[in-house]
Amino acid sequence: MWHLICSTILIAMVSAQQPGGGPPREDNCLIDASVGCSYARAPQYLVITPKKIRPNQVFQIFATILKMEYNQEFVHVIVSIIKDNIEYANTALRFDRPSSRIMQLQMPSNAQEGKYRLRVEGRLNEQDTGNIWQNETDIDFTTKQASLFLQMSRPLYRQGQKVHFRIIPILPNMMPKYGSMVIYVDDPTGIPVRRWQSIQTNAGGIISQSFTLSDQPNFGTWIIRVEAFGHVYRHPFTVEDFWEPRFDVNVSVPSYVMETPEISVAGVMLANHTSGRPCIGNASITAFFRPREEIWNRTKGWEKPYWDAQAGGTPNSGVPMELPQYKPVHTIPVKDYYMYFAYEYRFIDYFQGRIDFEWTLEQLMTIAKRGGESGSLVDSEFVFFANVSDWYSGLNRTGWAGTIFFDSKIKLKWVGDQIRTFKPSQVMRVQVAVTKYDGTPVENVGTVTLTDVTTDSSGTAVQSKSNTQVPKNGIADFEYQLSATTQTLKLTATYADARKPYSGDNKIYLDPRFNLGTTVPITMYATRYYSPSNSYITILTSTDRPQVNEYMVFHVKTSNYVPRIYYQIVAQSNIIIGDWLEMTSRQKTFAVALSRDMVPTARLVVYYIRQPEEIVVDVLNFFVNGTRQNLVTLNINRGKDFSRDTIEFNAYADPGSYVSFSGMLLDLYSRGLSDGITENKLIDELMTYDSTQNGSYRHLWRVSDTEYEYVFYHGPDYGIDANTSFDTAGLLVLTDARVSRLYNDKFCTDQKSFPCFVGIESQCFKPEQRCDGTIDCVNDGADEWGCTFQESKEIHNPAMDRVSRVMRFYDNSSWAWQEIFVKPDGRVDFRVDVPKYPLSWVINGVSVSRELGLGIMLKPVRYDAARYMYMQVEHPKHIIRGEQVGVRVTVFNYWYDDDYLEVNCTFLFQIK
Repeated sequence: MWHLICSTILIAMVSAQQPGGGPPREDNCLIDASVGCSYARAPQYLVITPKKIRPNQVFQIFATILKMEYNQEFVHVIVSIIKDNIEYANTALRFDRPSSRIMQLQMPSNAQEGKYRLRVEGRLNEQDTGNIWQNETDIDFTTKQASLFLQMSRPLYRQGQKVHFRIIPILPNMMPKYGSMVIYVDDPTGIPVRRWQSIQTNAGGIISQSFTLSDQPNFGTWIIRVEAFGHVYRHPFTVEDFWEPRFDVNVSVPSYVMETPEISVAGVMLANHTSGRPCIGNASITAFFRPREEIWNRTKGWEKPYWDAQAGGTPNSGVPMELPQYKPVHTIPVKDYYMYFAYEYRFIDYFQGRIDFEWTLEQLMTIAKRGGESGSLVDSEFVFFANVSDWYSGLNRTGWAGTIFFDSKIKLKWVGDQIRTFKPSQVMRVQVAVTKYDGTPVENVGTVTLTDVTTDSSGTAVQSKSNTQVPKNGIADFEYQLSATTQTLKLTATYADARKPYSGDNKIYLDPRFNLGTTVPITMYATRYYSPSNSYITILTSTDRPQVNEYMVFHVKTSNYVPRIYYQIVAQSNIIIGDWLEMTSRQKTFAVALSRDMVPTARLVVYYIRQPEEIVVDVLNFFVNGTRQNLVTLNINRGKDFSRDTIEFNAYADPGSYVSFSGMLLDLYSRGLSDGITENKLIDELMTYDSTQNGSYRHLWRVSDTEYEYVFYHGPDYGIDANTSFDTAGLLVLTDARVSRLYNDKFCTDQKSFPCFVGIESQCFKPEQRCDGTIDCVNDGADEWGCTFQESKEIHNPAMDRVSRVMRFYDNSSWAWQEIFVKPDGRVDFRVDVPKYPLSWVINGVSVSRELGLGIMLKPVRYDAARYMYMQVEHPKHIIRGEQVGVRVTVFNYWYDDDYLEVNCTFLFQIK
């Protein structure tokens, strides 16, 4: 009889562990223990560590003793970092009762690259070699422990000029990093031509040096190489071959133009002598059509000179005698455009210093058709080439500039990932960015409509009512309240263009899809988070804009009552805060003070241990604004010197901080060059310390060719289960508890595949299907989870490579290269000499404070150096007795009104 009962219990246990048609229910012991289910041993320890470490870092580990066995009074936890059987860091802590503690380790400052392992041991006695438990895993290591921002006095140099540069080393929390470094200057061949050995940062935390280029340097990209703090940093700059001409030809056209039926490309050509006197003569302006790569390949544009020569009967100079090999379109030099590209030529009989020109879209299309383009001009470039003949000097000079057409349509983009997960009954926020093809926002025009299809536990697909919003500042923000039974969610965003349709007769733009500005819809897939016991914890925040030195309020909710929960704040590949909270109900609200160690993005990880051994976890990613703690402000006072030979800088920053300034020509700045530390560049640099690319949702707006601006939104958990939640949060988990993984993970791994999120064994995807741009897991898109894609678009040269050089591009900007300490009142005033030429400048500022760290100027200050009036006198330095002397006087008036001036020339005779 007893044998029969035992057999019945055994069969019940097997059937409970292996139900048919779905994943095994691991919580049967909690629901009904009468079937004979046996409990596994309760977990004893849980150690949470960062995934990546670096030299000289004090990194923190959150250790939890869950249970003490063997009648022990205490447990010693030993954590060590090992490489090649050598211990590099070690810490030990004694636990007298089940609790959670922060443990700290510091890596040596001279730690080198290699394969490091993290080992965790539990002992009854610290001196004993026997362990009651142990665990170890690989841990990532990087040699980068500080950021070096390198500023140049200008982005372009020519032979014989003086190069100023400064190095600003900061820690990941933006505090100054003091120390010595070795600086090299490498020419384009890679040969070091200058070196500063063991140079020390000054009292302000900055290194500032300079050197002079030779008369005949190697032209190309030079590198300033810095070896500091166990890492190598590089910063490129350009040295070009340019000699001062008799006169300059400057062609200015928009760098980018949106292709619309009414558009026309207008530009201006300015020709002036180095004295400032305008050139007088005749000129020609030619519009060249440089096709996109598809048209170039289809028409075999690289063969055009050969076939033209064959048709003419006599080969031209520079034309190959045999059929040429393939050449990429971007490798054709400007001087050879006339041989390869279609063009239109205009001759100007007479001009005085300036020529305004304009080509309508219809005229440009006529040129493009001759170049093989029969459709849209999107991604095509027009280069406007000016050839000037100066009657005074009898010389010819050329200048050119290019314009690229971009699409007038509007595109939608999810702020955040396209593939997401959610918890049951969660409020899901979704943001859609509405952008033009140049990256600028579409503001308060048109509507974004979001439609959803949800699938419940029975597999029934339900479509709810659509939600429509007008984007504000280019962002449409939606909220969805998910039900407790929702399994999958599919969102589709569409855009209704409110622009007026085209009313002209151009056949290209009569297509109704173009007229309505058809926008390609986008789709998002979201899948229910996997938990074997259907246990969940969710974290929300009521703080929309977290700031350093302020509190952030969090709200935790669990699906079932638990006595306590654990949480950590993770940032910069480190655990900043770790603690646990006693729960009196299924909800809890608490606040955390935000520090600069959490800048720029941090994440809150909350979890609890549920029996049988399951870790229930959730993650909230958020952006912490700490880049504006020490803002630099600059005012320019022109009232101290009415001759405008000098101006006064009024600088404001943290008292006692060290401020430095640099200037750049506005022409260069508007073409995408910048010598300042912009906020978006600072954020990008600080995010390199994070062990994971998964952070708060963000979108980068393009303000101009030089200025960009981030917008941030809170990001939920990126994981599909507890295992991937910790992994995407940048954490390693060492424990004897179960960290759940998708039910079909083992089956797919055995098939050398990856699991789809739905958890069905047969649904896996192969490694080659990952991040291929095609949804292979049709229900959840797991094969595209965590993927980043680059748009397949035409590759164009930077704006600075689409314009000819003029003398002012190399003008001396060292007049604004200034450094000084701020006085105790937070202000400092000092005078600077202003360059004599009437140019517009952009001035950037940086501050380093011992208390507030790095400070930046959000937007540079523009300064117009033009004075009210200029007089340029030209004459020979040496004359011969009896020779007739010619003196040329050029007067320029920059006053608000015209005026009549009398110029007197007086000759003084002096015997030496």
